[in-house]
Amino acid sequence: MSRKPLTDKLQRFGLQINSQRPARSHIKFPDRYQLLADTIGGELVAGSAGCYCLIRTHYPIGFSHGAFILEADLVEKSVPAAAFSPFEESFELPLSSMVFVDTETTGLGGSGAVAFLIGAGRVTNHGFEVLQYLIPDYSDEAAMLEDFHQNLSTGSTIVSFNGASFDLPVLQDRMIINRVARKLDYEYHLDLLHSARRLFKRRLQDCTLTNLERQLFSFYRTADIPGYLVPSVYFEWLSAQELSQMKAVLEHNRFD
Repeated sequence: MSRKPLTDKLQRFGLQINSQRPARSHIKFPDRYQLLADTIGGELVAGSAGCYCLIRTHYPIGFSHGAFILEADLVEKSVPAAAFSPFEESFELPLSSMVFVDTETTGLGGSGAVAFLIGAGRVTNHGFEVLQYLIPDYSDEAAMLEDFHQNLSTGSTIVSFNGASFDLPVLQDRMIINRVARKLDYEYHLDLLHSARRLFKRRLQDCTLTNLERQLFSFYRTADIPGYLVPSVYFEWLSAQELSQMKAVLEHNRFD
């Protein structure tokens, strides 16, 4: 009796597995997931590793953020890397390559801190767009990290505020723990906290983000939820499906 090659058997076995996997559009999730999406104006994105809520916010050309007006053709402009670095960098960084990243986490670091919300902003031909990835539960973390990682490219410039010490290490740790990737794929990282300290420390003394917003852009946050309360809002959602402050958390993340 002839024996089929092992590769044929494995291929047939793989086809059987794939045929039994439910399609993304037919995956059923708890009703509370849809409650979350409807309340905050997002959409559920389902994958084989779970489900997350995606919130899109578009700021059109001409939008005013304090004294700053969102100009046209920003996507075609670039900035010198040397302006944000203590070194003599000789290259330009296109604004079109920049991904502005901020995370909200369940703790202040370590392997137990989960980034339950990731905000990623980009300059577009029509203004500025912010995508926010929010997980309904801890079991959905891998799905969010997979899609966020795929939306980065090796040529991206990540822009953050204190991201070198906090946001990027947390994201990288969580990707390793969830077996998504060993590292974030990007070309360059601008941590604006360090740039702000070099440029404005003597003049402003206080280089916190909110003070820089007030002093440099005349932007004043109103009714902004304090950062230290953000994790408790997420815990309230997990324990009691309480969502009264979740929109405030999303706005806080977009401002950051």
